[in-house]
Parts: sequence; structure tokens; C-alpha cells
Amino acid sequence: MSCIYSFFDCCRILCPNATVAWWVVKGYTLVELLIVTVLLSILATLGMPVIKEIMESHRVISTVETMKAIAASADVARRLPGGDIFTDASTSEIATLLNNYEANSQGLTNSPLQTYWGTSYLITTTGQYATVRVSIPLRDINPFETIATSSGASTILLVSHKPRGVNRSSVVTSIYNKRHLYLESTDD
Repeated sequence: MSCIYSFFDCCRILCPNATVAWWVVKGYTLVELLIVTVLLSILATLGMPVIKEIMESHRVISTVETMKAIAASADVARRLPGGDIFTDASTSEIATLLNNYEANSQGLTNSPLQTYWGTSYLITTTGQYATVRVSIPLRDINPFETIATSSGASTILLVSHKPRGVNRSSVVTSIYNKRHLYLESTDD
């Protein structure tokens, strides 16, 4: 016969000392693949409660932070003077009122970055106070942090006292954030 070699014979001639030939590589069996799949599904099942707990704790933390901001806004709304004398009040009067709540205690009228000129604080009231009940202790919360910073240039404060009907919200808006506070009406 002629000297015709198969592919495997050529490989044996080239690598005579190889104990395991590279062309005879054993693959994974179906049982091995099933065992790996079962182990991965067991690990995923054991990890799901941990992942759910982490997601729930993140949701609780963000809810508490939002409640603190709402409570701080409610505290500011409760302390603001009511009555029609503050409707369209001058900017300097409102800036003087809000100096007590500023986060960095520079004072809106004293800050070198911004004076009260060019900043509008609009307070509309019906002449009566709104009753706001806050269930979170406010001693560690600085209310002005949720209103504005002295570096902003277009801060608007709109407070509605004694809300009626759909007008039951106190909206505190600054350049970078917007807060809505829903107050319960006291005219039962």
C-alpha cells in the first residue's frame, strides 16, 4: 500500500511522547453541566433574600431622608409669619426672616456671594396659619438646607397657609432642587 497517513497518524508521528493528544480532548458531560447549573441556581436562590434586604434598606434610607426634608419644610412653614402683611412683602423683609434658617449662617443679606437684590421670596397667605403636625424630631435638622443656598440667584419660596381644596401644598423651590410639602387642611 501506499504511504498515505491519516491525520491522527501524522499527529502521532509529530508528537510521539505526548501522553494525552490535543486532538482527543474530552468535553464536559451532561451530568457535569447539570451539576454546575444546579449549584449556580442554589447560590442565586440563597442570595436573593440578601439582595432584597439590601434594596429594602436603601428604600427605607431614601424614604427617611425624604421625610426629614419634608419635616424640615413643614417646620419652616409652621414658623413663617402668617397674614396678608407678608403677601408681596419686600425682599429685604423676607431675607431677614430667612437668615435664621440658612445652612452656612452667612445670612442672605450679608453674604458676599449674593445679596437679597435679584432674589425673590414670594409668600402668599390667606391671613391664617396652617396647622402642621411633624412626627420627626427636628432638633438635628437645619430647615434652610431644604429651601435655598446663598449662592443661588433665583430662589423662590411659595408658602400656602390654611390650604383649601386642591391648594394644599407648600412648594419650596430653588435652583437645584424642588420640594413639595402637602399640608392637611385644618378646617374640618
